[in-house]
Amino acid sequence: MLDEEREAEREERRKYRPYKFSGKSFTFDLNHERVILDDLRTWATNYFSKEFVITREMYKLLKDLKPNSEN
Repeated sequence: MLDEEREAEREERRKYRPYKFSGKSFTFDLNHERVILDDLRTWATNYFSKEFVITREMYKLLKDLKPNSEN
């Protein structure tokens, strides 16, 4: 049971880890900003699932392009 709790705690920390920061440490008011992040993620999921006009078939990865390609 303790291993499951530790894994859940690690996953929770990963979910709110900043993608980038300057310096050796960062501050994060988790109680306040967690609500903002969760709301933003929910909005983005709902919005882009309905309004996203570019599909996966419409783009190519840069690594798949050839020089002077007309793609």
